[in-house]
Amino acid sequence: MNKKEKSSLPRWSAERNEATIAELLGDDDSGNLSLAKANWYFGEWEELTEINLNQLKNHPDLAIFSVLKASGFQQLDQIENCRKYVEIAKSLDCDPKLISTLLIAGIQNSLGKIAAIQGRTEKAKGYFSDSVNIGNSGRTVSIAAHARSVKQLASMGLIPEVEKFIEVENRDTHSSNSEQLEKSRINYAAVKAFAMNRGLDLVNDKDKYPDKISLQEILGLGKDVDLVVAGMRHSGSTALFNLLRLALESLGIEFESGYSETTWLQQSERKTQLRLIKTHEIRDDLIVGQAIIISTVRDLRDTVASAARREWGRYLQLGAVEYAKFNRSLNEMWNEQAHYTFNYEQFITESNAAVSALLGFLDIDSVDIAQLMAELKSLPTDNWDKTLLSPTHITDPKRLLSYIDTLSQDDAETITRQNYKWLLANGYV
Repeated sequence: MNKKEKSSLPRWSAERNEATIAELLGDDDSGNLSLAKANWYFGEWEELTEINLNQLKNHPDLAIFSVLKASGFQQLDQIENCRKYVEIAKSLDCDPKLISTLLIAGIQNSLGKIAAIQGRTEKAKGYFSDSVNIGNSGRTVSIAAHARSVKQLASMGLIPEVEKFIEVENRDTHSSNSEQLEKSRINYAAVKAFAMNRGLDLVNDKDKYPDKISLQEILGLGKDVDLVVAGMRHSGSTALFNLLRLALESLGIEFESGYSETTWLQQSERKTQLRLIKTHEIRDDLIVGQAIIISTVRDLRDTVASAARREWGRYLQLGAVEYAKFNRSLNEMWNEQAHYTFNYEQFITESNAAVSALLGFLDIDSVDIAQLMAELKSLPTDNWDKTLLSPTHITDPKRLLSYIDTLSQDDAETITRQNYKWLLANGYV
């Protein structure tokens, strides 16, 4: 996905007379300040104390860095250092409201740790929530409070308390009435910043993948190769399959193509040097030797909604929440092996850019993308053996629906809560 533009929401500044923590943080997810904010939200106190003010002396938000550093020392019980950096923040004309708000939040966090040590899980939950929730409420706070709680408990070695906390949270979630879902995607700004800046374990490590794989060069060496379209269901894999099929045809490359779960169910012999395979399952008997794997990704909730609209068999068998788990597992399984990820949302909103990047990865530069897209849009739905398309394949031809229009409020909220790390890592919240 393309990097999002810098937010126009107000920064932390001394010009604001009234501001909650969330409002002061805003959703600016770029640069050193974003990293510092994320560290505060998620209790990375040591990281905050290591902020180097000398290196940031020309930064317009130096006062904010100073008070954040003070917050870190406060949580590490280094009170003198805390006072030192509070005074520095004051000397830099930091907003007194901001200083007092963060120090009070720190006290709430400390009370949460004390309650957790005493085994008062529900009380601890309340304190941790308050520590990120002064003057604010909503789903952003709920998720941030959850993350702060788990982080603080785990840092103290209270793993049983972490489990107990999650049990309490699940109980509260299921016993309360669901709130009205907003008609927009939920924006967990601070948690997103954490995933982008500190939660590197949530983000796919693309450094291990090559920037480009020359398909034609591999074929020119006389090697057999499988071009594999894989990943989660209902995420644009059929469109990707046909894009590649049409591109290969335009290049005059000989290949065979099909769906692994039918075309090659029993077949074992290779007929051509190149095979284009669409699959969702792992097939050790099919994909052997040289393979270029391209996975697809889409908002998990929208994949479930698509399955619901198609009345997909496994969806009807499992239900929305369990189907989400199944489809996430497919994504994670293939993502470990994929050389390239094709983003469904980018393909819908920026088709030419998405296709150009895909072909560029395969070192294909002699295909007319406009013509390719025109051919893709005019594909028949009554030639399944070739296109893998059926009359019921596309459930939202005008691209107007989302999971909010299709799933129940309870199912959408549960899927979001249970899979928020995945959603964050892939940029969907």
